[in-house]
Amino acid sequence: MKHWKSLVLFVGLLTISGCGPATSQVSGKVTFADGSPLPFGRVTFSPKSGSAGFWAPLTSEGAFVVDVEMAAKPGEYSVSIVGAEEPAFFETDATGANKQIEPPKPLIDAKYTKATTSPLTATVKAGKNELAFKVEKLP
Repeated sequence: MKHWKSLVLFVGLLTISGCGPATSQVSGKVTFADGSPLPFGRVTFSPKSGSAGFWAPLTSEGAFVVDVEMAAKPGEYSVSIVGAEEPAFFETDATGANKQIEPPKPLIDAKYTKATTSPLTATVKAGKNELAFKVEKLP
């Protein structure tokens, strides 16, 4: 029993001292050049090296907040964005599989949709990160 108390104390001290993996809070906004928000979509952060990537959905105001469970780690990231006029809608077929009813109309150039072609990048630091991205609207 004495060892269990020591183990609990040790784990508690590790948690308090921050010896666990460092994660960051990441939030921000995606807008067009005129300042209007990208209404629906997703922002994906792909690591340039090392750590795992993470993503967040966009609200109708173009805002995003990375869920704590995604464990955003400090580092350099390529940023890709998928954006549309409305959310994608799905229906379940007879087999139970989800099938997209009709893809929403894209609002931004396809170059933003892949980490390998997107010109957007982000440096995520330990702690709180408030990011802003501007994208070009399709004509």
